[in-house]
Amino acid sequence: KKMSMEQLNLSGNGLSGKILATFGNLFKLTTFDLSKQNLSGDLSFELSGLPNLQFVALQENMILGDAPEGFSSLSGLRYVNLSSNALSGHIPAKFGFLRSLVVLSLSKNHVSGFIPPEVGNCSDLQVLELRSNALTGPIPVDFSRLLHLSLIDLGGNNLTGITLKVKFR
Repeated sequence: KKMSMEQLNLSGNGLSGKILATFGNLFKLTTFDLSKQNLSGDLSFELSGLPNLQFVALQENMILGDAPEGFSSLSGLRYVNLSSNALSGHIPAKFGFLRSLVVLSLSKNHVSGFIPPEVGNCSDLQVLELRSNALTGPIPVDFSRLLHLSLIDLGGNNLTGITLKVKFR
């Protein structure tokens, strides 16, 4: 059965256990906030099947697994905070499809690899927090296209600098 709930905010309640797959049935959901809990497990439930989702706050939990690539199908997604969890893997290049994204925070996880240059396609991005992960490689020159960026925090990683593209005539 499809439920008509649009906003779910249960932040700071000390909930524990896994995030229930039944949340994936809340098709009208725009706001999903289960931050500051003791939730564990991974994000295997289908948030990516919630077409109206704009705000995802799951920070300060114990969520495992990879950063969810399925978010890339949510064209209206504006806010994603998955900081202070135990996420691993890479930042999905498909996050570059999130043109409406304003805030992306993956700080204080175990995310590794390069920062995908496709993040530079998130034209509305204002806040990018990737602090305290295991990111390597250069800071993508593509970030120069992020004209609305007001905060970028990449500290506590193993980044090597900025890649410059030089054209000779």
